[in-house]
Amino acid sequence: MPSDQTSKDLALGIVDFLKSAIADGTITSDDAESVEVAIECLSDVFQVDESRKEQVYGKQNLLSIFNAFQRLKERKKSSEPAETTEAAPSGPSEADKAKAEELKAQGNKAMGLKDYGSAIDFYTQAINLDPTNAIYLSNRAAAHSFSGAHEEAADDARAAIKIDSNYTKAYSRLGLALYSLGDAEGAVNAYSNGLKLEGATPSEAMKRGFETAKKKVAEDLDSVVPVTTDEEEISSRSAPSDSGAGAGAGAGGFDLNSLMNNPAIAQMAQKFMSNPGALSDMLNNPALKGMMDNVKNSGSMPDMNDLMNNPMLQNMAKNFMGNKK
Repeated sequence: MPSDQTSKDLALGIVDFLKSAIADGTITSDDAESVEVAIECLSDVFQVDESRKEQVYGKQNLLSIFNAFQRLKERKKSSEPAETTEAAPSGPSEADKAKAEELKAQGNKAMGLKDYGSAIDFYTQAINLDPTNAIYLSNRAAAHSFSGAHEEAADDARAAIKIDSNYTKAYSRLGLALYSLGDAEGAVNAYSNGLKLEGATPSEAMKRGFETAKKKVAEDLDSVVPVTTDEEEISSRSAPSDSGAGAGAGAGGFDLNSLMNNPAIAQMAQKFMSNPGALSDMLNNPALKGMMDNVKNSGSMPDMNDLMNNPMLQNMAKNFMGNKK
């Protein structure tokens, strides 16, 4: 196999290295036979001429040359200037902070003019310059609330709290946003956290917001679980429990379904329809007026059984229907 002289000289160095490794015990006796076979193969393939060793390597060998190369490489590496990497900025620059404050002032001015769209824009620019400032986010939350964007207001308030959990105004802005979204319970929690941080001197806005949200929670609870008064409880206990009263039965046993299905009552109603004056005469009856006054004063309907068995009413009905006995 033809080969250039450089390859042959390199193969010479490898053969010399392997023979030295066998001689000094680097290669164990168990492996020596295999390595010797490899040496023979290399010598044949590259036509190694061992007589050229001193001419090619002098007093060196392949191992010493490699070690020298490694030392040179290390020295070169140590002499090279260390690579400098720019540290990531730890926060906004002083110039950015100053500009952000100017933008915040412009946003506050726009809020005073009720120009909430411009205020949001100014606060957004300030946040972009200094995203670590909770005040900018809280102020934008207020602008969102005034413009009716309550979801965005809640998001900004939460972001402000995440940056600075001790910034109380953010809790007030969050409470207002949640209340406006119909989450009165969440608003109570937000205002409550703000009040805890404000301590002995709570702000009027925080107190007012908390009380308003708490009242709304109570109203929502009352609408789900109606409060029963003592009078209603007594009335319900005194009502007949007989299931035969039907779905139309009310307080005092007043059964509207039974009343409407009573033939006598139906006939009486037809009589009233054909003779309106008779109804007026009946309602002006002193005894009946007294009974109706009692119903008005007591606030409850009379017992239907009592009405049907009342002799006075029975007599009035007979006279009205023309059924005298």
